[in-house]
Parts: sequence; C-alpha cells; structure tokens
Amino acid sequence: MNEPSRATRALAIISLIVAVLAAFALCFAYWLTSSTQVLGGLLALALFAAGAGLTLWGRGYMQHEIVEGEREPLASSEEEWNELARDIQTGADTIGRRRFLVGALCAFAGALGIAGISFLRSLVPHVPTKVLWHTPWKHGVRLVKLDGSPIKADELPVDSFAVVFPEGHIDNLSGATNLVRVKEDLLDLPPEQKSWAVKGIVAYSRICTHAGCPVAQYEDSKHVFSCPCHQSVFNVLNGAVPIGGPATRPLPQLPLGVDSAGYLIATSDFKSPVGPGFWSIK
Repeated sequence: MNEPSRATRALAIISLIVAVLAAFALCFAYWLTSSTQVLGGLLALALFAAGAGLTLWGRGYMQHEIVEGEREPLASSEEEWNELARDIQTGADTIGRRRFLVGALCAFAGALGIAGISFLRSLVPHVPTKVLWHTPWKHGVRLVKLDGSPIKADELPVDSFAVVFPEGHIDNLSGATNLVRVKEDLLDLPPEQKSWAVKGIVAYSRICTHAGCPVAQYEDSKHVFSCPCHQSVFNVLNGAVPIGGPATRPLPQLPLGVDSAGYLIATSDFKSPVGPGFWSIK
C-alpha cells in the first residue's frame, strides 16, 4: 500500500474536524438565530466537510490494490515472514488511525444528532411574549415622528394621518403606530376605548393583525386603514375592527393623553398584543 502524502492526511483530518465543529455550530445557531441562510449554510458545510474527510481518508489509508499470489509452496520463506511482520506493524499503526476516524465520525454524528434534536423545539408552541405583549409605549411617553419631533394635539389637522413612534424608541418597530385625526362626532369607539381618543385623534398599531405587514395606507374619505400585503381593511372610527380581507382581529388601539405642554402622549401600552395572531390570540 502506498503511504499517503502529508497533505492528504492533513486535509482528511482537517475536513473531519471542520465537520464536527460545523455540526456543533448548527446546534448553537438554531438557538441564537432564525436565519435560514445561516442554518442551511452550516448544515451544508457539515455534510460537505464530512464527505470530503471520508473521501480523503479512503484514498489515503484504505488499500486499493489487488494482490495475487501462488498457493504453493505452503511453507513460508524468511522474506514472507518479514513481510508478515511489516504487515502486523502496519496494522498496529492503522488501528490508531481507525480510532481517530471512528472517534471523529462519532463526534460528528453526535453533534448532528444534538442539532436535530434541537430542531424539535419548532414543534413546541412558542409565545414571543416580549415582542407581542409589550412595546416601548408606557404612561407619559410622547408620540414623535420619524425625525424625533413631538406632536401637539391642537396642531394636527382633521383628516390628517401620521406614523408615530415612542420617544426614544424610533428604531423599535413593535411601537410603530398610525395616528389619525377625524371629526370627533364621527367616532364610534367601544365604550372602554372612548377615553383613549383625544379631540378626535386616535392611534392604532401599524402592524397588521393578519401576517404582521405594515398597515401603510389610509383612505380619509372612508376612514379606513388598508394593508397592502393581503388587503385587510380596518375601520378607524369604531376601533379599527376588520371589515375586509383575511384579518380577524382589530388593530390594537393606543390610549392617548396630552401633557402639560400640549403634546400627545401615551397613557399606557397597547391593551392587547400587537402583530399577527398566534396560538392563544386569535
């Protein structure tokens, strides 16, 4: 058997080590990120490295030649005994190599198995409470535009529409809110929500309750919000209840107030979770 080159040995060992590390990284990545690109890339790397390592190992250490010999004479010559001794020594050296191969394969299979078991977490109902139940809105937080400027209630024209955020949390999309002012006598809010409006000004979560798209369109002639993704339509005047499209839950309304300087503020967080429905919220 031809002795493998150092490069072949090194590549085989490195490939198997990379396979093990990639399998472990796949397990950790599953718990730290939901990026399918990262998970898919690590899985592909683990499988590719394992395949490359086994291929290089087979080429470098496995015998490929066909050996033929005469059956007679039965007695072994001194040269044959010497050859046998060399084969025994070679076998002893190979045992160590096989132990490494078996160990590497067991480590790879174990790491990949742990990653596979981790994937079972996807079958367990998961409630993203921090994102859906709580936003940066709370009592006293001013409503600000994207440029950070606050809004005075008296300066907001009737039939105007603006996108607002909690002051200091413009980059937090869970707090994105649609602000609309209509004629006060047109509002027909549920009894428990009437005090949440200020001078005909109402505020609703900008995240659609169907699939989480931004509710980005407002038609002032009909006083409705529309979601461009799946055409859900919400009535602004009576609590943003859905009147068209696949959404089944109203947009959460933000309770409003006015501070001592006349600026619009929130008096609390949304009373219901923002975003699309999940297993306990329909």
